[in-house]
Amino acid sequence: MVTVLKVVRLTRQWNQAKAAELAGISPCWYSLIESGRLQPTEAVKERISKAFGRPAEELLEPIKIKALAQ
Repeated sequence: MVTVLKVVRLTRQWNQAKAAELAGISPCWYSLIESGRLQPTEAVKERISKAFGRPAEELLEPIKIKALAQ
């Protein structure tokens, strides 16, 4: 699953380690959150929101990607 969080991170040309550092969480946790495999606590959502300057609910939304037919 791709989240808005990943798209915003890539747009800013941050790697996961930098995003995790700015949010004050471990890179492992960040990776799990970004991929949608872990639901963050409210405190972690707030940290992510501050690091990215956007509401956490928006950042954690999944993005549906359709395969392109050839």
